[in-house]
Amino acid sequence: RMDNAMADLAPLEASIAEMVKRPSFRRTQAEMEALQKDADRLLAQLDARLNDTNDPPSVDKKAHILYLQGKLLDYFPSYSKRGQECLEKSLKLNPRRAEVWNTMGHILWKKNDLAGSRRSFEHSLEKCGKTKEALRHLSIILRATGGEDKKASVEKSVELAKQALQLDYADGESWYILGNGLFTNFFVNMKKIDELKNALKAYNLAESKGQTENPDLYYNRATAYRYLEEYSKAVVDFEKAAVLDESLDAQAQIARVQNYITTVEMLIANKGKVKEKALNGLIRRIPTTVRSSNPAFTKFNVRTLNTLVLGVNHETILTVKVTTIVTQKGDVPAGFICVDANGEFACLSIYNSSDDIYDKVGRETDIYLFSPLVNEIRLEVKEREIRYKCIQVFEVDSMFIDNIKGSEFFSPNTIVNQTFEKR
Repeated sequence: RMDNAMADLAPLEASIAEMVKRPSFRRTQAEMEALQKDADRLLAQLDARLNDTNDPPSVDKKAHILYLQGKLLDYFPSYSKRGQECLEKSLKLNPRRAEVWNTMGHILWKKNDLAGSRRSFEHSLEKCGKTKEALRHLSIILRATGGEDKKASVEKSVELAKQALQLDYADGESWYILGNGLFTNFFVNMKKIDELKNALKAYNLAESKGQTENPDLYYNRATAYRYLEEYSKAVVDFEKAAVLDESLDAQAQIARVQNYITTVEMLIANKGKVKEKALNGLIRRIPTTVRSSNPAFTKFNVRTLNTLVLGVNHETILTVKVTTIVTQKGDVPAGFICVDANGEFACLSIYNSSDDIYDKVGRETDIYLFSPLVNEIRLEVKEREIRYKCIQVFEVDSMFIDNIKGSEFFSPNTIVNQTFEKR
């Protein structure tokens, strides 16, 4: 809070606030070059006040001037050594200003000093109390580093994001950070599909609360939609991300989506590229009944694809054989082409599995799907609508592979968290 002694800094502070209001990545190179000149002018004016021998600044005023210099230098994309030095001096003079600790944490993040960045945000919380800025950034740091116990760090990251929201439920950036935390938690801690859907809800709330200029929001939400195979929504969001930030590989991701579904459609149309004689033999070997001593299975009916409806088909077993592997290690979900006893083909998408799945599921593998979830994939590619059936397996417990329960095969998936927030 400024007193009268700091009143002369108000115009400079207002100029800095106006400059940093718009993210630097949203500005052109020419704009940034012009802003650099403005920044140099502002820094010189702040230096003049800092070294004013006729009216020497108080300790608090010195700390504030140094903070403003550090804040200004932190605005530019590259790490600033001078900015770090200004903030260090400010904190020595007054270590109880949360905004200074938070700016220091951000500048060290750009330096790639993640340990130092984390300490800065922790000091902010310890010395100055909870602020949504410190909680959000510490949430990001925990997901980016993790340490030995990655799983616990990601869980803590989600908790910190929720604490930030509790301070201001109307803050779109806090909803965005929570979305990223839930997204990461889905993979790292093998959460149920609801975690990914909750991430989408958080992204939607972030958008509705002002994050419409955030390209990473659209990119990350598009990625979540792609994992859920909601490809039309994914493409729309990738396109929005590309418009907002050309440096993102959003257009490449759209091409990846289009190539994948085009490949799947082609494989289904070509019957998995299996020769007719071999295919007929393969179909004849698909089980049409399930023998089990488990009384829980007696209520299930063995069905074929043409009798299933879109959505969950309760108390039903679908038996298929795999004909083709579509995806490769590291892809989510793992994708296969399968055929049922009637010779109808579909895509089979398996979630929450590790790369071990490719050692267990291959051509002619029998798959038993309990209460199968059937989705219809639709996307327009080059003015042509692609459409095919997809069976989505979100819980490996609902699937048997050659009479062995899916969960007995697969360890937690090993996908490495990507840090979404820009440095």
